[in-house]
Amino acid sequence: GKGMPSLQSSRRGDLHVHVDVRVPTQLSEEQRGELERLEAMLGESAYAEPAREDEGGFFGRLRNAFR
Repeated sequence: GKGMPSLQSSRRGDLHVHVDVRVPTQLSEEQRGELERLEAMLGESAYAEPAREDEGGFFGRLRNAFR
C-alpha cells in the first residue's frame, strides 16, 4: 500500500502498531465450554500450536545460527 497519511500533509508513512495479547492461564469449566462452542462455530482451533524452531523468518534463522 501507500502507507498511513500524515496529519495535515500529503505525505504518507509507515504505521507501527503495538499489540498486547493477554492469554488466560486457567479457565473455568463454563469458560472452557464457551470457548469450545466458539471454536465449533468458527470452524477453527482455539488452541495455539507451538511454533517450531526450524520455521520462521529471518530472526528465527539468525537465532538458530547461534545455538
